[in-house]
Amino acid sequence: MIRRVTVGILGAWLFAVTAIAGAIHTQDSVGFIQSVGEEAIQLLSDKSLAEKERLTQLRNLLHAGFDMKTIGRFVLGRYGTRATEPELDEFQSVFDEYIVQTFASRLGHYAGETLQVGQARRDATGDTMVSSEIVGHEGPAIRVDWRLRGEPGHFKIIDVIVEGVSMAITQRSEFGAVIQRSGGKIENLIKELRRKVPAAP
Repeated sequence: MIRRVTVGILGAWLFAVTAIAGAIHTQDSVGFIQSVGEEAIQLLSDKSLAEKERLTQLRNLLHAGFDMKTIGRFVLGRYGTRATEPELDEFQSVFDEYIVQTFASRLGHYAGETLQVGQARRDATGDTMVSSEIVGHEGPAIRVDWRLRGEPGHFKIIDVIVEGVSMAITQRSEFGAVIQRSGGKIENLIKELRRKVPAAP
């Protein structure tokens, strides 16, 4: 079975997924993430959304703000190079829906947290890293770094790092364990994801 990712990491990804629409055309990386936080709070605070509408908004926002293809290939790791194109396409479809439905199930955990955005820097890979903190009413702030790829006005989020733990690397480790147990084929991972999101296309 695929191990459930920690609530803290999912919470950080949820902040991003549910917030992209108003941030896409922001001209700098810090402003992009700041808009992410503001839009996230609006959506997370709206308790009137029906489940179907919530999923639709999440799905649209996910594809607007994340480079899901890059993330999907990354989490497959070396196993992605052994898969056929039809297998990769099928995985990407069900992976996207898995992320959407996982985040949707966590929406009820929002309790008034705010996102305080810090500074941006370029790392050794050329990606842009934006620092931030998620601040709640109780307990210490949670440090969150956002990895962006692209240029001003065309940024895409490719990873979220919570207290030093990469969401993408965590997911790759979990998926890799599933694939390894099935002889190195991704078809069993796809089947397991489909069991979790039976409505996936």
